[in-house]
Amino acid sequence: MTNSASIQFSEIACEDENEYMCQVAYASTGGSKTTDSGVANISVKGNPERPDSVPSYVPSAGIEEGNNVVFTCTGNVGKPAGKFRWVRYRRNSNGDTIQETPYESETTTATVMPGTCTSNGTSSLTLKMEQIDNNAVVRYSVRNVQVTKFPSNPTFAEGAEPITLTCTSAGNPAVINTGYTWYKESRTSVSLGTGSTYVINNVVVNETDNYICVAQNSFNGQTFNTNNSIHVQIDLTTTTFTTMPTTKMETSSTNHKTFSIEKEKECSTDLNSILIAVVAVLSGLQLAEMTGLYILHKKDEKDRQTNSFKTPARIQMIEQNEPKHNWK
Repeated sequence: MTNSASIQFSEIACEDENEYMCQVAYASTGGSKTTDSGVANISVKGNPERPDSVPSYVPSAGIEEGNNVVFTCTGNVGKPAGKFRWVRYRRNSNGDTIQETPYESETTTATVMPGTCTSNGTSSLTLKMEQIDNNAVVRYSVRNVQVTKFPSNPTFAEGAEPITLTCTSAGNPAVINTGYTWYKESRTSVSLGTGSTYVINNVVVNETDNYICVAQNSFNGQTFNTNNSIHVQIDLTTTTFTTMPTTKMETSSTNHKTFSIEKEKECSTDLNSILIAVVAVLSGLQLAEMTGLYILHKKDEKDRQTNSFKTPARIQMIEQNEPKHNWK
């Protein structure tokens, strides 16, 4: 029977550089046994980066013809450690800048940077100054690209004033205005335009994105570019409805206090007055109706009493008017 096992690295780190082997344990007639595989090596490499800055030189002032000047360059030289390559640029008699033969023999001293797989390198070049070195040019690729926004709000409301993005960089030759190109991160295949500034005039929600500035310069037949970005957050404007409070609210000023009753309470008071008036009218009508019924009831009762005693009273009156006779 054949079995297999594997180990997978999702993201290589410096500490992963090591020797690896596999050990298999199995049961045999003589009991449990183990067998080791061969050794596999993993070597982690690191990419070099651009020099930290423009080369420094000593002395930095008062240089005369025939003086030696020491130029020093530092930066990340990667892993395995690389070396710096020096190139001298001087102006000819016509004032044109020309590239001379590169200096290849200068050594680079590398020191491993803690916590990384790369080394920091240092290289120096010593040159004797000549008349032609006056106003010598130091060329270096574009770097230190920075993008800022104005206003510098963390978020913008939809419909706000235009937002201006500005891109700056360092390099020699300096990046010209058309050397800046703008993109949206969501659509890098289409350029938004060129120039050191880009203005978002239509401040709407769908303009929310990371805005990328690519800066570019060229010299000695080569083109160099680097980029940086900034996030612009545009939020939808919402309308908030609030309920008017019904309690008395106090507004204070410097020298006095003023009190105001909210409109809702006034409306409520007016409505209560109207309801009370309606109830009063209805009660009056009901009272009038009941009074009328009572009067009618009394009238009917009186009429009945009148009709009931009318005949006996008349008979009594007749008997009183007729003469009395003695019947014998």
